[in-house]
Amino acid sequence: MNFMSKIGRVTDEVFPSRVPDCYRELLRVSRQWWDIHNRIRAGDVHDRPDVPADGGLALFCPACPQIGINIPPEIEWKADDRLLYRPQLVSDGNMKLVHQLQKRPEDDVSLSDGEMFIVKRAPYAKHLVNAPQRQPKSKCSNHQAQNHGNLNRNHLDSTGKGACACARHGAFVPHCMVDFQKGERQVNMDYSICQALKRFPGHVQALIVYDICCQWSIHFRQRVSESEFLELYDSLEIIGAVGKWHLAAHIPECFPKFSLNFVEGAGEVDGEILETLWSRLDEVAGMAQAMSIAHHQEVIDEHMNDSNWQKILQLPDSLCEKWSRAEKGLSETGPTFEQLSDSLDASLVQEWTAQERVVMEKRGDHLNIYQVRLEKLPTLAEIRLKLSEMEVRHGNLSGSVSTLTEGLAIEKSQMLLQHHVASLGSTCSVAQKNELLDRRHKLEARITAYENQMSVIMKLNDNTQWSIQDGNTADMDPQVAESSDDLAEYYPDEWLVPEKERVTLPSSFAPGKVERLSIESIAMVEAELRKGQVTDSLESLRLALGEKSLCFRMEVRNANTQWTTHRAWDNIYKFDSEARKY
Repeated sequence: MNFMSKIGRVTDEVFPSRVPDCYRELLRVSRQWWDIHNRIRAGDVHDRPDVPADGGLALFCPACPQIGINIPPEIEWKADDRLLYRPQLVSDGNMKLVHQLQKRPEDDVSLSDGEMFIVKRAPYAKHLVNAPQRQPKSKCSNHQAQNHGNLNRNHLDSTGKGACACARHGAFVPHCMVDFQKGERQVNMDYSICQALKRFPGHVQALIVYDICCQWSIHFRQRVSESEFLELYDSLEIIGAVGKWHLAAHIPECFPKFSLNFVEGAGEVDGEILETLWSRLDEVAGMAQAMSIAHHQEVIDEHMNDSNWQKILQLPDSLCEKWSRAEKGLSETGPTFEQLSDSLDASLVQEWTAQERVVMEKRGDHLNIYQVRLEKLPTLAEIRLKLSEMEVRHGNLSGSVSTLTEGLAIEKSQMLLQHHVASLGSTCSVAQKNELLDRRHKLEARITAYENQMSVIMKLNDNTQWSIQDGNTADMDPQVAESSDDLAEYYPDEWLVPEKERVTLPSSFAPGKVERLSIESIAMVEAELRKGQVTDSLESLRLALGEKSLCFRMEVRNANTQWTTHRAWDNIYKFDSEARKY
């Protein structure tokens, strides 16, 4: 419409409103012009037999393996060709390319249905009607693409689109873009991927990079065999992978099986190339969503075709740059790898090489040899249980393990109470002061009971020498600590400050005192319990930082009002304060 306004002003600068409105005619002529232009460029007027009817008007990547384009039809396939001529595709969905329901869709006229990037409507509709309508829940992480596959929107006939592109060069594959009716379902992406694979040799491997490949690939062959509208070469071997950006959101078991690092011959590919291609189409999504079905399809087709044309123009420079980068990387990593291999035992290197060959051929669960093995350290509760059982087996009924565990818990309570006192500041209310007194009384009672038990277990007397460190003082923000100085006027002699009292533990004695008291076994028990305490603290710190990071991602970034922004930042401060306790 802006273009028509410009023409009107050029035609009659003084009275542009008098210029006849030919916007409707312009839309029809532009569609016809683009159709004629595409047919001339594709040579369709000569009825070339080697141009497939599906997607025959679209431009595609000249560097991807295609029989009759860069692979001779009479080629004799060898075993090594499965990697050399392997197509590498990226599949993904775009939920912004929606289309609204039309009042009179029967009046629509299509000029190039299925001849460019969006698939032909009639066969695709038959596939959707006859295909089994099952969408299993994701057994991996909480993937929205998998779990929201049945999401419905009544005012739309298309809730998004899915497509494929070559992973090496970033060109859309013709005749493989499909519409989503409820969400990104397997029944939609199966049709898209099968249509894309038709353009490539069937005697090789095919690498499919898909963000939920761990779920999509499970029963893919079965779904193809059950549908009369899905075709796939029997000799085609499909290898599934997940792009690095999406792989981080998967469970750890997906890493060795679907990482591009463990795909032989994958090279340096962009597993998320469709994310960058979608951004160009998102610019026209709003304009095209209210068009007729045919016009909407042609506009999307034209922008995808223009994207491929730009890829073709940049392909020589891009390939030369990638070649130079690969040579440089090989020259830098090759000698280092050789040095590492020479420094290892030859039999071990030979064993690893043999394992790698088996893994690359069989894949599947064999890839678990690349899984990072993480052994969790025992928690404080687990260590306490183990030590208590050992104590009972040796006939020691003193309960020293439980008593020492209580001592560590008292130390933690002292630190938390110190943080609480520091946070009160100079404006604490009467209720807060009463609450502080109650907490101090309870803590003092715990300390008294604990000290009575420890004096019996360790047989202490008044001549016990302590370490130089005076009391248990937690680290805190100096500015926050200064704000609590005003509380000192209520307790000038510090007659009831249990959070600063010394707790009797073997680690609090002066050097050499543990040996003189012959309590080395109790000191060893404390050391083991502190290991569990450190493990628990690190795990709590990790969770607190994870919640803070998640709050940034889900609340702060998505806040669109002043109220939601303030609330999001309040949660950030809360999680930050929680993390500082550890």
